Amino acid sequence: MNDFEKEQQRAQVRQMEAVLPDVQRELGRFANVEAITIGAKEINGVATTQAAFQVYVRVKKKSVELPPDERIPPEIRGFPTDVILIEDTSRTEDTAGYRPLAGGTQLNGNGTLGIIAVTTAGGTTPAGTPVILTNSHVAPTVGAHLGQPGSASDCGCCVCCDVGVVVASTITPTVDGAIATLNSDVRFTTEIVEIGAVRGWATGTTMHFGDVVFKRGRTTELVEGRFSSAVGSNFRPDDNKTFVNQIRVTSPPPVPPATTQAPFQLKGDSGSVLLDSQQRVIGLVHSAVLPAGTPAFASRIEDVRATLNIDIPLMGTAGAIPLSAAAVKHHDLLPEDIRRLAAVYGQREAGKRWWELVQRHQHEVMQLVNNNRATMTAWNRHHGPSFVSHYLKTIKDHGYHAPQEINGIRVENLLLAIATVLQDEGNPALAHAIWQHYLQIIEAVQGRRTVDAFIDHLTQSFPAADTTESEPEDCAASLVNH
Repeated sequence: MNDFEKEQQRAQVRQMEAVLPDVQRELGRFANVEAITIGAKEINGVATTQAAFQVYVRVKKKSVELPPDERIPPEIRGFPTDVILIEDTSRTEDTAGYRPLAGGTQLNGNGTLGIIAVTTAGGTTPAGTPVILTNSHVAPTVGAHLGQPGSASDCGCCVCCDVGVVVASTITPTVDGAIATLNSDVRFTTEIVEIGAVRGWATGTTMHFGDVVFKRGRTTELVEGRFSSAVGSNFRPDDNKTFVNQIRVTSPPPVPPATTQAPFQLKGDSGSVLLDSQQRVIGLVHSAVLPAGTPAFASRIEDVRATLNIDIPLMGTAGAIPLSAAAVKHHDLLPEDIRRLAAVYGQREAGKRWWELVQRHQHEVMQLVNNNRATMTAWNRHHGPSFVSHYLKTIKDHGYHAPQEINGIRVENLLLAIATVLQDEGNPALAHAIWQHYLQIIEAVQGRRTVDAFIDHLTQSFPAADTTESEPEDCAASLVNH
């Protein structure tokens, strides 16, 4: 969506907001209608860029099953309507563990640690204190200990399991949130696993219908969704709670050969934070429609900040360990699959050479992807997190194939963009290595939609020989001209 289209959308929403009270009165007379808000028109559960009056109902029936005077009109006041069913949501356990403690990981055996936030003035904890942010239904009791990988009470070794103490926990019509202080011996990072550094926060009003959003939860891990509304409503039968002014998120359309949508939120993901394409936190996810896992609902981060007296760090917090430089221990890292890959491809002489090359430059590449603005922008604009998530899934699910294209961007486009920016932003040794090898890597990924196929092809030939003496003065120019 270009700037002109975004402004048109804003103007349309302003017109709809002017008549929303009248629409709510007109449609609110239907006994089955629970709420009417403005959001994205959803088609087959996927948010589009078209604005609509979202009409939330308890029971959804076909028009032919209703008498004419009980049917929601397809259009009202010149704008379309979208009838949305309010359904059940729930949550479950987790067993993973990370050190240092990081966002997007399992917490207390029943949810997700969203992010390490910091307290502000007005709360019971001194301002500037690092705290765990999650849902209240994940950490409901003030004074209780939280654990990872299991709950603190279930773990026989409190040194390895007990990570903090709940200091605030609340559920209101707009927020399901809790915070916990960290034990003094717990190392932490303000980054999120598979996402990296967070760039502060933004309100839901900055979003446009159909915009890409991300979250990292303990069950679904890194997933992509579509923004549908910042004023949605949902009912949670687990605890009979009804929420208003919630961010509503749908899954993206399925990528062929898949025919069904991937779930955005499943049991155990509660407490994960919702991010926009600029890696800014916009919400705290607390529930979803199950078993489909879409749509999902998140408390708006501006409401969470005000209710819990916290802020979201723009960059790293003093005392934290950068995730890209830390050894993160993931107990669900699928060691059998990793051993299989190493056994098959690591024994090849070419595989050993490629591994040496990766080891030599991986730390700098991760630092640039997580902390350098130009690299981060190229990475996100070309759907780097989504492509990585899809390819990693092929390691777990041998029948799964990663998409070759996401929203008009091919994986080759991503690699070319990253190669260009790494040459501009990296040190001379990295720039030279990229210049030497990017064509081999792009060629290896073309038409290969699994990690196995990509590594197999790549390790059938050696990395390009070192040609330092013949390196062009302008590597970036050479890259663009290929």
